[in-house]
Amino acid sequence: MKQIIKLESSTESAYVEWVELFGYECLKIKKVGYPDRLTTLSNGYGFYIEFKRQGEKPDKIQLHIHIKLRKKGYHVYVCDSLQAAKSALIYEELKQKQHVQFFKEL
Repeated sequence: MKQIIKLESSTESAYVEWVELFGYECLKIKKVGYPDRLTTLSNGYGFYIEFKRQGEKPDKIQLHIHIKLRKKGYHVYVCDSLQAAKSALIYEELKQKQHVQFFKEL
């Protein structure tokens, strides 16, 4: 029996639709080597996601860009499923709320 592997574009599209339900933006990045999407949350907070087919890894150029972005303080996730991308958003939302709360208490 053949295993059906979802195209990364279908996972990406489903994620974008899901993110927009929360009122966030999910910007498409069309620069070679850069992650596929930048998800923007509130208060200037955001993160990158590179979508891959299940089990696929980023190529050398992508890895180089991911390292470069992380050194600048950006969070970059490589997701091969909708659930992984949703988990990244949920995690980043929690971090963003903690960050905002910290500065409110100062």
